[in-house]
Amino acid sequence: MSKLSHIPCTDKFMNKGDFACEACILAKVHRVPFILSTSMAFTAFKLIHMDLWGPYRVSSMTRATNFLTIVYDYTRCTWVYLMQNKMQTATYVQNFIAYVQNHF
Repeated sequence: MSKLSHIPCTDKFMNKGDFACEACILAKVHRVPFILSTSMAFTAFKLIHMDLWGPYRVSSMTRATNFLTIVYDYTRCTWVYLMQNKMQTATYVQNFIAYVQNHF
């Protein structure tokens, strides 16, 4: 905010504590956001959401650059699996299904 105060047209924003620059936020987004879903599961594991993303430019300590995220719609519980390559996805999904069948 101290840098923005030197720009004449930003005077009207300087008094607002919740100022957020829309251009700054959109500049960091690499793709269009998902549409908000209105669907909701009413029984256990009827609906799960999976997202596979990567490769990320910085690897983890285990050299993983790809991530599989699984969200359980009923409780919004989330699992994140770190993968070194996308070929491991099928194995992680099969292991997750076995985990759910055994524990829930």
